[in-house]
Amino acid sequence: MSMRLVVIITRVLLLFLVLMTIQCSITEKRYKVLKVFFDGVPDPKAKAEEEETAPHTPEKAAGPVQRPPVKVIKSSHPDFANRECNKCHNKSASNFLKTQKDKVCFICHDSSDFKGEFAHGPVAVSDCLACHFPHESEYESLLRQKDARLCLECHLGEDVARNPLHKFKYADMEKETCTRCHFPHVSESRFFLKTN
Repeated sequence: MSMRLVVIITRVLLLFLVLMTIQCSITEKRYKVLKVFFDGVPDPKAKAEEEETAPHTPEKAAGPVQRPPVKVIKSSHPDFANRECNKCHNKSASNFLKTQKDKVCFICHDSSDFKGEFAHGPVAVSDCLACHFPHESEYESLLRQKDARLCLECHLGEDVARNPLHKFKYADMEKETCTRCHFPHVSESRFFLKTN
């Protein structure tokens, strides 16, 4: 037998075994095959017997229900909310965007609104998704995080707190609202200050 044929047969056998183990319920026939190759394959008869003899108490059987935390959506992109996906996505090509990722926001948003003497790093490279979700968010303006937390993902907290103009302690930084004093996108001021 050639080496190539051995490799093909091995792959087919492995694929067969994988497909058999993917099934949720293990029938008696599958159990007999799988126990030859794998240790610890649960016997379907033992499970059925265990279920028959086990006391039926709803609390123990079901256990406490673990639900994921509910996210409260505070902002939605209007096109997403109105199910107008084809404004950004190419309808005939599944989830593909109509244009390059760094240009898709400017299909609707005027790019001149994001031009200035000083541009925030993500704005300068048209990486809107560094700070914003495209569809919906738990935070205002489709932000990925609460204001200061988002800023602190890139800006070092120690450096920000060291600035004498900031009147807050390092430990309290996450409670701050950076956009109260700073423009988030572009500015004529080097530090994006709202007042010079």
